[in-house]
Amino acid sequence: MKLVKYFFVLSLAAFFFIMPAHVIGADKNAAVFSIDTIIDKSIENNPQLESDRQIIKRDREMITAERSLENPTFEVMFDDQPVSSRSLGSGMRKNYKFTQMFHGPGKRSLMGKAAVSMSEASAAGYEISRLNMIRDIKENYYMLFMARNEKKIVEKGIAILTAFMSIVMQRYQLGLANQTDILKLNIEIEKMKTGLIKIVKNDRIATAKLNGFMNKKDGGSFEIELAMKTGEIKLSAAVLYEMAVKNNPDILSASKMVEKNEYGVALSRSARRPDFMLGAQYSNLRGDMEENRWSLMVGATLPIYKKRINAGIKAARAELRSSVEMKKAMENDTYTMIEEELAYIAAQNELINKYGGAIIPSANLSIQAAMIAYQNSQIDYESLVMTQQELYEFEMENLQAYIDYLVHLNMIERAVGTAVKPE
Repeated sequence: MKLVKYFFVLSLAAFFFIMPAHVIGADKNAAVFSIDTIIDKSIENNPQLESDRQIIKRDREMITAERSLENPTFEVMFDDQPVSSRSLGSGMRKNYKFTQMFHGPGKRSLMGKAAVSMSEASAAGYEISRLNMIRDIKENYYMLFMARNEKKIVEKGIAILTAFMSIVMQRYQLGLANQTDILKLNIEIEKMKTGLIKIVKNDRIATAKLNGFMNKKDGGSFEIELAMKTGEIKLSAAVLYEMAVKNNPDILSASKMVEKNEYGVALSRSARRPDFMLGAQYSNLRGDMEENRWSLMVGATLPIYKKRINAGIKAARAELRSSVEMKKAMENDTYTMIEEELAYIAAQNELINKYGGAIIPSANLSIQAAMIAYQNSQIDYESLVMTQQELYEFEMENLQAYIDYLVHLNMIERAVGTAVKPE
């Protein structure tokens, strides 16, 4: 009996505890990628972010374009004048005309300010894409961490059942157990092994997604490192919301769209004022009658179609009201999300403390007690196997609680727009 007990202890020594900070992965020669490493590589190489950076450049250049004058026009016109001329080719009048349009007072300034707001909204849009990518990287990193640790839990379960098998076989040889128990135990071991198929699939999917963020087409697995730490978030929802108002790019982008649309309303009102045109013309006539002439021109648009102008103003006001309400909705959704995520984090943190503090250590001890009790015929086979199943479920639930904790913390950080450190 002592030999069986020692075999059991040695089999499980490597599996009973998951280290708080551990490099996880099957290939010891593979590179180790932390979350920060993957984020840095993704920001540098991800084509979607590069596309967003080019959009920012485009919108910044549009500021200069909107503040500049329209291109002038230059015309050359040939007139068959005078009609009495007998030499049509050489006697045709040549008219050279140059004109330049000028927007009404304040219009170009408003167009420039609207372009500035649009450029700042684009910059916020890039930050939205960047933070969304960081959120997704972390989520997939956590899924990969979960798959690697599920594999460890399953391997630990197989080791426990294998140790049970040694005990059952010994009792069977002594006539104290029947063959049915051996067959059932083999089935339990195979069931545990089949669980590895799904775990390997999830590992490959998460790895592929992380490689995709880094624009790493050669694929390949890598090891990960993650410190299993939890804690409470001491900051209130109100404080976190104030942080979000300052840092959340979604809110900032919405604010810039409101600002742009305010300029849009002012610009639509400026349509009531005319635009102007200045021009100069030089006419030259050669032939029987030679004549040179200069002329200057001044023109203006006539904003007389009030219905058209008023419709434009109403449309601009509606767009402004829409953007204002959109900003309010975003602020409200952000506050609601913060409240919800705080509730999730508090609950998951409490679960993790209960599992790690009492439930899992007790379940580990119950296996050793059950083994001794089974050897002494104090419990039956089903009770013995039940202890392993309970420990397996507790460890899986604890791992899921930890992953959920990380995911919801990740969501809070996305809502706030910056890192939030539990205490």
